[in-house]
Amino acid sequence: MLRSTLLHSRSIVTPPTFAAGSAKQNDQQLSTALKAIEAAIATTQQLSAAQKSESQEILAFMAEQCALTAEKRQPAMVLKAVAVSFRSLLGFAADVLQVWSSFGPAVLDALKLNGV
Repeated sequence: MLRSTLLHSRSIVTPPTFAAGSAKQNDQQLSTALKAIEAAIATTQQLSAAQKSESQEILAFMAEQCALTAEKRQPAMVLKAVAVSFRSLLGFAADVLQVWSSFGPAVLDALKLNGV
């Protein structure tokens, strides 16, 4: 069984999910991406405590949505708005934004968000 990464109480846990084939590699990429982004948020000195908390909550929501089937996820327009808001919030921290630039596409791909 494959595992998708979710953020829970500010630490990553990996509950079992469904998938097969090349999805296993995508699942590993997503897990790596979420962990890298979470670590960057936790260690940055460029975000206030409130901004870090908000960033962690948004990342947790996005991770939860990644673990759901497309039919059970929030509508695409909601996910796009969350992703844009997250990207904007990360703009206050160049170090985290750089990590997002590297790993964010894996998260957006998992959510099937193109052009965000």
